[in-house]
Amino acid sequence: MNFRVYFSEFAYQQLNHLDDSSKVILLGWLNKNLEGTNAPRLLGQPLKNILFGHYKFVVGKFRLLILIEDKFLIVLKINRTK
Repeated sequence: MNFRVYFSEFAYQQLNHLDDSSKVILLGWLNKNLEGTNAPRLLGQPLKNILFGHYKFVVGKFRLLILIEDKFLIVLKINRTK
């Protein structure tokens, strides 16, 4: 089962506010590592309690909050780490 990556409206707005080099890094990583993969859960860290079913992926200096559903990976939020 191949997964497809989608962005929520909020994450898409956050992506548009980033500088071009950060966009290239994030989109390249998503395309290389998550788009079309069969096992995205192996790369991410599962979250607990209220965010059960969501995963955290660390890409360079960014954290991505991603919801994994049937064949979809939905990027919900992009955070820059300190």
